[in-house]
Amino acid sequence: MHYLLCLSLLFSLLGQCAEKEETVCAPHKIVYFTLPKGGSQLFRRAISLLSERPLRKLPLLQDYETSYPDFLRSEDPLIAYHHLDPAFHAILQDQTTKLIKIIMIRDLRDALVSMRTWIHAMQDTEAAYAFTQLPLDEQLEELILSPNLAMNLHYPIVFDLSLASHVAVQWMQDPTVLVCRFEDLVGPLGGGSRLRQIQCLQALAQHIHCFPPQERLEQIADSLFGESATFYKGQIGSWKEAFTSRHKELFKAVMGQELIALGYEFNDQW
Repeated sequence: MHYLLCLSLLFSLLGQCAEKEETVCAPHKIVYFTLPKGGSQLFRRAISLLSERPLRKLPLLQDYETSYPDFLRSEDPLIAYHHLDPAFHAILQDQTTKLIKIIMIRDLRDALVSMRTWIHAMQDTEAAYAFTQLPLDEQLEELILSPNLAMNLHYPIVFDLSLASHVAVQWMQDPTVLVCRFEDLVGPLGGGSRLRQIQCLQALAQHIHCFPPQERLEQIADSLFGESATFYKGQIGSWKEAFTSRHKELFKAVMGQELIALGYEFNDQW
């Protein structure tokens, strides 16, 4: 009798432990990268709420292969992030199990339109102000062909969407990298769907070894849209109202192959 009682108590305790494990994140170090104006704040909020861990921006070092930041070498299971940049190629090449890697991408055309809006809101450099004085059609042309990197003194490459898209394609070729799409995460308020939003959060949670209950996923989804100082509309397909036929041809010539490689078109007949 005592033996059966002990077994019952043991199974009960094991069941309680299993339930706790499902809601606790395993201590892995995570790095994620996003396209400029590709939903960076949306993703940052999602992963922060899922993991409940501190986030820290990666510095732009000259040689990541020999100069990993101390917090990437430490045992602290924090989350490091930045925009997609060639500077982090050594992190992509790192095939050890010490880093969980994720990228966030968006339709490059929508990212470009969002970038133009952001520059108008920013205007904190002479180059940015001069950009806003151009006709709207010329603004998009400049961002496609030759963006003035002086518009942002702190991180000039943020306007080079062509380079960022090329880097994104490289990261997508690594099967260990989880690819999250803005269009999946943004939800119905941004023109997406609730189902895809929840599925995206579930995939993200699983990839970072977190197992929140369904109710928590629903709460996180409810709190994502529009939570950013740089947020504008966040709508899927906004480029269709902004692009002229000339913009389309220019874009196809500069970033058309990357657009296809990222999965946003099947060919250049759009």
